[in-house]
Amino acid sequence: MIPARFTRFSRIAGPAAIGLCTIYFGAGSAIAETPDTTAPPTTTAETTAAPQVDCEIVAADVDGGTATFTVGPDGCSTQVGPISFSTYALPTGQILPYEDQVLIAHAAGNGSLWGAGSHTLTASLGTALNWQADLYFGESADQPPHPNMIAVDAQTGQVAATPCGIVDSDVESGTATFTVGPEGCTGEVGPISFSTYELPSGQILPYEEQVLIAHAAGNGSSYGAGTHTLTASLGSALNWQADLYFGVSDDQPPHPNMIDVDAQTGVVATTTTAPATTAPATTAPATTAPATTAPATTAPEIEVASLSPTVSVAAPTVSVAVNANVVVAPAAQTPTTTTTTTTTPPVQTLPQTGSSTPGLVGIGGALTMLGWVVVRLARRAPGLST
Repeated sequence: MIPARFTRFSRIAGPAAIGLCTIYFGAGSAIAETPDTTAPPTTTAETTAAPQVDCEIVAADVDGGTATFTVGPDGCSTQVGPISFSTYALPTGQILPYEDQVLIAHAAGNGSLWGAGSHTLTASLGTALNWQADLYFGESADQPPHPNMIAVDAQTGQVAATPCGIVDSDVESGTATFTVGPEGCTGEVGPISFSTYELPSGQILPYEEQVLIAHAAGNGSSYGAGTHTLTASLGSALNWQADLYFGVSDDQPPHPNMIDVDAQTGVVATTTTAPATTAPATTAPATTAPATTAPATTAPEIEVASLSPTVSVAAPTVSVAVNANVVVAPAAQTPTTTTTTTTTPPVQTLPQTGSSTPGLVGIGGALTMLGWVVVRLARRAPGLST
């Protein structure tokens, strides 16, 4: 008879033993069935080299006088080049024809080789208004085109802006006006100043005797396109000069860069005198008596010859008739005496005014004298006396 204690142990130990045996033999079987995943050791001969990648330009850009480019891809082992960057002026304002382009500058490092990474080249554009900037494969080239161009930038068709200048100006005593132009010009003009000076001698020269009166506010400023005005006092100066000029305020003329000028010279100070009061002249109307003109009395022009005709006194021939035919010789004849005609000059014309009585008296006297002369002549003639 098996004790109950043993029986209880057998009941427990039996199944336990069977379970342990099952776990043991199952584990061993599982170990035997697991594959070996450990990689076998490699040898140098069996190692494969990584593939080599050549470098190339993967990005590029030109902006004015600056060129940037990237060599890649990352990890590439070769170099790219030679690479150059150059700028050219375009005198015609256009890219073509290429032969008209003029070299401005080559970038430093032109013709170099470049490995992986980003790189920058620069070249001046100078003062060119129209230009072309070329990034290209190859050594520095003075004349486009480039057979292996990478990137390019250009500015064409630009017209030079007109710089501003003084196109008109005027000074009128203490005011100066000036115009900066032409319209649309660029930049400013200046510095510009306006000043006035007294002339103690009454004349512009000598300059060293001129005395500053005033400077305009804003003297020495620069001005853009448009019309501008500056003013300066003349004080109480009788003689003065007003100068618009380039430069800052100047206390003493002359100015080397004069724009415009006005001046007053030779004025003399006058003494204030009360104006003379002159009574208006009263002129009596001229009274002119009517001219009374006596009728001109002209003594008649008397010709003695007309009053006393030439008298020829000759003894008459006497013929005595006798019964006999006796011819008596005529008595000796007295030669004919011819009286010379005397012409009395014309009597002077009497004045227009006064009495005509003296004239008549003169005429009467002349006639009386003439009669006396005729009588005397007649008496002297032979044969006429009684």
